Amino acid sequence: DATDSRNLQTISGIGNAQTYPLTECILFRCKELQSDGFSKFLERCPHLHTLSLLGCSELKELDLATLFEMVPELTVLTCPPNFGDEALQSVIRNSFQMKSLYLSTSGRITSVGCNALEHFHSQTLRHLTLPHTTNDLVISTIAPVLSNLTYLDLDECPITSTSVSLIFAQCLTLHTLSISDCTRVTSSGLSPLSDSQNPRAGTQLRSFNAMAVPLGDEAIEALANRCFLLKKIDLLSNHLVTDRGLTALVTKCIHLHTINASLVSHATDIFVSCLASIGSQRGPQLDLEIYGCPNISAASIVSLLQSRVINLLNVSPDIFRHIQDNGLAHLVSELQCSRGDPIL
Repeated sequence: DATDSRNLQTISGIGNAQTYPLTECILFRCKELQSDGFSKFLERCPHLHTLSLLGCSELKELDLATLFEMVPELTVLTCPPNFGDEALQSVIRNSFQMKSLYLSTSGRITSVGCNALEHFHSQTLRHLTLPHTTNDLVISTIAPVLSNLTYLDLDECPITSTSVSLIFAQCLTLHTLSISDCTRVTSSGLSPLSDSQNPRAGTQLRSFNAMAVPLGDEAIEALANRCFLLKKIDLLSNHLVTDRGLTALVTKCIHLHTINASLVSHATDIFVSCLASIGSQRGPQLDLEIYGCPNISAASIVSLLQSRVINLLNVSPDIFRHIQDNGLAHLVSELQCSRGDPIL
């Protein structure tokens, strides 16, 4: 993070006639980095494939709009804070091999810039994070670009169930979907998973982050009935789902190894007992976060530990103390407390 323009000029061999064969450059919070020095660096490194500018706040938007013409082989880009609509449009015009584009780190991209993704000619794009200005209109506009994605992050975007439904219906190769804090999304967003006319919807999904999204049992059951490859799910702060949805999930998604059911207020010992019985048939593979659930007892967690199916466990302080006081911490590889830093 101490890298400045002079450092980059030295690294890239400024002053020599030849270019530098650098293919990956990660500049994390290099707040002294200026546009002029960065421009000279890119001139010497035309073969860059991966470029991360996270936190490089001194790079100016208008300069960024011209810089991407220098790196036509770019395949991975994490944008800086001042990355705006013009810079995004420059990437769209000049990047023919882009595979991963991370835009959520910018606070300058508007819906106008997002809509320009409709014209993105890269057929190779697989990973995309969208800025927090993304709304339903943007999603409907750029839907064709999303169809080949395997990873899509829409955290904190003001989208509704309409967008999520469209994504599930059209993005048939999606492995990871994150809609954390998209609080306007409801269970109807997962309706394509119950559509017999679209049997491929959701079948490739491996990871689903719905933290603080008000999904009910019907949505979780649809997920369980269709997403057989699911390995990881985050339902933190869900106050609608009950044991019905949770038990369907762990019963039918046999590859599931990471569950965050913390602050799921309606989860009870029934869910924990189901985990113990199902898990004993699959071996010790489960990472479970389950703190802040008032209807889950220490006794049920102890029984779960004794079934030897848990790898990582994150529980509330009272249950953590109960486990420690009874000498049971050795039954889990890693024990955490509440939002926990690793304890053991």
